[in-house]
Amino acid sequence: MYHILCVDDERPLLDGSRIFLEKSGDFTVTTAISATEGLRLLEREKFDAIVSDYEMPVMNGIEFLVECRARFGSIPFILFTGKGREDVVIEALNSGADSYLQKEGKPKAMFAELAHRIRSAADRKRAEKALIISEEKYRNVFSAENDAVFLVDIATGSILETNNAASRMFGYSSEEFTQLKNIELSVEPEKTRQAMNEPGNWIPLRYQRKKNGTIFPVDISISRFILNDRAVLIAVYRDITERMHAEEALRESEARYKMISETTTDFVFSCTRHDGGAYSIDWMAGAVKGITGYSLTELRRKGCWGFLVYPDDTSVFDENVINVPDGATRTCKLRIRTKIGTIRWLEVHAANIPSRDSLRGSEIFGGCRDITVNKLAEDALVQSEKKFRLITETIDETFWMADADFGKIFYASPSFERMWGRSRESLYKNPRLLFEAVHPDDRERVIADLEIRKSGKPFDHEYRIILPDGNIRYIWDRGFPIQSKTGRISRYAGVAMDITERKAATETIRKYSENLERDVAERTASLSEVNQQLLNEISIRVDTEKQLNKSVGEKEVLLREVHHRVKNNLQIIISLLNLQSRYITDKTTLAAFRESQNRIRAMSLVHEKLYRSTDLVTLDLDNYIQFLGDNLFHFFGINNNDVLFTLDIRDISLNVDTAIPLGLIINELISNSLKHAFPDGKTGELSIVIRRQDHFLTILFKDTGVGIPDDFDWRETESLGLRLIISLVEQLNGTIELDRSSGTAFTIIVHEKE
Repeated sequence: MYHILCVDDERPLLDGSRIFLEKSGDFTVTTAISATEGLRLLEREKFDAIVSDYEMPVMNGIEFLVECRARFGSIPFILFTGKGREDVVIEALNSGADSYLQKEGKPKAMFAELAHRIRSAADRKRAEKALIISEEKYRNVFSAENDAVFLVDIATGSILETNNAASRMFGYSSEEFTQLKNIELSVEPEKTRQAMNEPGNWIPLRYQRKKNGTIFPVDISISRFILNDRAVLIAVYRDITERMHAEEALRESEARYKMISETTTDFVFSCTRHDGGAYSIDWMAGAVKGITGYSLTELRRKGCWGFLVYPDDTSVFDENVINVPDGATRTCKLRIRTKIGTIRWLEVHAANIPSRDSLRGSEIFGGCRDITVNKLAEDALVQSEKKFRLITETIDETFWMADADFGKIFYASPSFERMWGRSRESLYKNPRLLFEAVHPDDRERVIADLEIRKSGKPFDHEYRIILPDGNIRYIWDRGFPIQSKTGRISRYAGVAMDITERKAATETIRKYSENLERDVAERTASLSEVNQQLLNEISIRVDTEKQLNKSVGEKEVLLREVHHRVKNNLQIIISLLNLQSRYITDKTTLAAFRESQNRIRAMSLVHEKLYRSTDLVTLDLDNYIQFLGDNLFHFFGINNNDVLFTLDIRDISLNVDTAIPLGLIINELISNSLKHAFPDGKTGELSIVIRRQDHFLTILFKDTGVGIPDDFDWRETESLGLRLIISLVEQLNGTIELDRSSGTAFTIIVHEKE
């Protein structure tokens, strides 16, 4: 997945780029309407690549590139612009751009090429980083290796480089090694030379001489390769002095315990059962202490190791170990308590071999294997299967498992009966029931998809089914193959979800969008009525989305989808208003349309921020107001250097019900100030301070502009903006006061909605 920052001052093209890139599934896109906003985002987030327009106000694409290189290093940067001059291309590449793409041709091909260039640049950056890490790992491994490592020129035999272990092993410094040939270290130089020139990567048992004259044995492993057009080899010398001593001792031990080693698993034992029921240990060998924690001496003093057996397993021990009938063998599993109190599981094999000496009684021979890990794994598997079954039998979705050809259904969770309206037993008897229930118009496509499943690929499709009562349901079915140890597709598993309600909601939204487009076209003559209807329709939209969320249990994925779709529909409304405004010649009406677009954009921004936030319920007010203000400054063409825009909002997050009316209030206040407070290029400051106490929000809005005339009755004005502000404040059960003593200052106190 690639995280991309797209910067462009044209909002439609910016949204189009984001939608196309995210549609591929490989990208998550964050957008910025200006280079300044892009730099703020880069300070807070990490991105795999930057895509930027060239011609932008305040800071163009080349200046943005230079600033990015200076502050954020070598993040891949692609200039994506309609500017096609050769000098711009050269300047971009000289400034460090990774690629340049012109906005021309068919959109689909253009965006596909953009996606390709983003992947290439990001993958190249990742490969460079991986190479640096790989080289660092090699150097660390080379230096930290405990064995002596030599880099040798094959043609001359000269030692080119050694690690620290080589100096410790032979006594030479790194500089002294470079004056030697590798065979000069060998007691058998000719044999060593011949072995290194022969094919193979392993030279066993060669004797070497240290700087002080000590002779010692080594094993040598060799790797040959080309380094900077020179044939070299890496020889790893392992001192096997201790190993040879250990091997000699082992040979002696193996001869002594050959009989035991051939019969033991983890430890073996022999005990004698005497008349009267007493037992004594004759001998034990193997990992006795490692398993039980007791030494052989301690166990012999106990008479028999039966005292270790867990109380609940005593009867198992007596029946299958101590009381094995003469000439019989038994196998059992039981628990023991070790010396330190831990519980271990043993698999015990015991045989009763009658003694030829009638005075000795019966002899019991046996072997014990520690199966604690396996037993715990088995128990964990049982618990895992219980949890799996509990989940599959309680979720609303239907979990299923079938063979590779879907000729047999191994399992379907209980929700199948509710979703399909048929019993699971009927499905197990007739797997074709799955396809027979499919709507006739979808059946041919679903059966054709079966061939895709047989190819061993995952599948994901949507279809309708007809219930026995005639009702139709929409099903979203996803499945993936399960391979056997041999790599063959042995079965499929998947999840089927009833999306009927979601489809109905989608159809409602589609019809709603169509009606909305028709209403906008018919009502352009009455702006106030259009605005009121837009607010009503948006309220209906929010209610619809809330009902949709409730119907699927407020699942996160659907909530994110709702925010995303609301934002997109509001963007459609903005685009429709923009399209309609092209046919309006009256400046007053046109300005009213623009203001309506800004109001809708303020509401759309709430949903966009929530959609991109990890918290889908509340909105970061500081980030939202900053973004809203930047957009309005850009819309009115006012430079932040002429009118300084400052915010003081401390850790305030709001829900949608409060954020939308509050955003509209601030949208109107900023718009009024930018339109009226600073005429003829007048400079000044616009500031917003917001504080929260309990469930009340206090907004102090102030500008240092020309101010509102004293004779202007702002509470009874015909201005839609001020009327909307007063109405929204009343919706939030709040109050609003105006101070005209220095510029314009509004103090608003509203109640936060629960």
